[in-house]
Amino acid sequence: MEFHSPDGKISTSHPINGIVDDTTVEANVSPAGVSVLEEGHAIAQEWENLLFLSGGTLARNKCFFYHVDWKWKGGIATMVDPVGSKISLMRGDLDPLCAINRKTHAQAHRTLGVRISPNGNWAVELDHLKNKIRRFNARLHKSFLTSHEVMMAMRTRFEPSVSYSLGVTGFSEQQCEQLQKLARPVWLQKLGYSLRYPSAVAHAPRDMGGIWMIQFFAFQGHKGLEMMLGHLRAQTEVGKMVQIGLDYFRLISGRANCPFRYPQETTAYPLKDWFHLIREYLAKTESCIIYPMPKYMLPKCQGDVCLMDHAILPTWSPSDARAINRCRLFLCVIYLSDITHGDGRTLMRPTFWGVKPLSSSLLWPNQGKPSEYDWRKWRSFLRQEFLQQDGSMNLRQPLGPWHPSLGRHHRQWQKHCHQHGVCIQRSTGWRLFHFRRQG
Repeated sequence: MEFHSPDGKISTSHPINGIVDDTTVEANVSPAGVSVLEEGHAIAQEWENLLFLSGGTLARNKCFFYHVDWKWKGGIATMVDPVGSKISLMRGDLDPLCAINRKTHAQAHRTLGVRISPNGNWAVELDHLKNKIRRFNARLHKSFLTSHEVMMAMRTRFEPSVSYSLGVTGFSEQQCEQLQKLARPVWLQKLGYSLRYPSAVAHAPRDMGGIWMIQFFAFQGHKGLEMMLGHLRAQTEVGKMVQIGLDYFRLISGRANCPFRYPQETTAYPLKDWFHLIREYLAKTESCIIYPMPKYMLPKCQGDVCLMDHAILPTWSPSDARAINRCRLFLCVIYLSDITHGDGRTLMRPTFWGVKPLSSSLLWPNQGKPSEYDWRKWRSFLRQEFLQQDGSMNLRQPLGPWHPSLGRHHRQWQKHCHQHGVCIQRSTGWRLFHFRRQG
């Protein structure tokens, strides 16, 4: 499985991840003419052969695989399970083929204590933690511990057990509150406090007069933030993957400001993933992370404006902003300069009607063709925010000179019109064609 940042400067690959006897082989790209399923099958069989040659074998009754794809409708992707996907492995060259069990994208499995599923549903892990809390509660009810011993049990047994997975989970604040309601009453009662004891004091630090009980949403956000920054600073392989994820978070959000530096600002980011929840935690704690933006996310010329900075204004509803963002991602554009001619005075007409302007050097996320409703919002957005009201493609506020310090633009214009003629880019460079009157 390969991962690349939008500008291609950061890359990492993970064909196999193995810890002791728990090994995962992965594939998201394949050679020409070979499907991803066939590539994953080949990697899995190679791993089985290596084990066979070293005197071991796979416990094929414990093995399983996922094969997921995406179905696009109206520019919105839905994860699906392709029909007819099968993987069969053999032990060395002796045994007949043995079919491997397949899980759907909604089925979670346990990996090092965390139960995750490809579609990002954390319901199984949430139920597991609820059951774990109930078991602790049942044991605590039957115990005859003093309040001091209960506090030691909470610190040394309960909290480490239930918080183990919180660094990588994506529970919403409401889901964390469900865990809180299960745990808080029993522990308060055993510690000798009233069930009406203020929750703010119960979760406050001890040096401020609180009990310092675990607050699940805060602990999840803090632990996730700690893990993210730790890997980024150490530049580990996981840190590279986190950096790639952050770069795509910024590209998909499309905002000029760093999304983690201003977490209170609205974005049209469509996913409720790990990065989104960390951003929610930063906003709730009035914190921020400051780090430099890549060059491709900076304005390209004087007066340049970020399209999504206008799409999240009160003029446009959240659903409008998401529709505009789908069109922007399909066209592979970030700034107004990406959809204007080189002179910065007129909008390129094809982009107004939903035709991709030029090829981009960035690696953009896949975006299906938006619906006609989305394109109507896109055209209305451009007319209202940037174009003159005479029906032309002329910008209301022309763009200024380009910023040469930003280096090569991720787009390259093939032609440039000005008052003396047309410049057309050829393989040997730019060539000027002058206008001449006939007759």
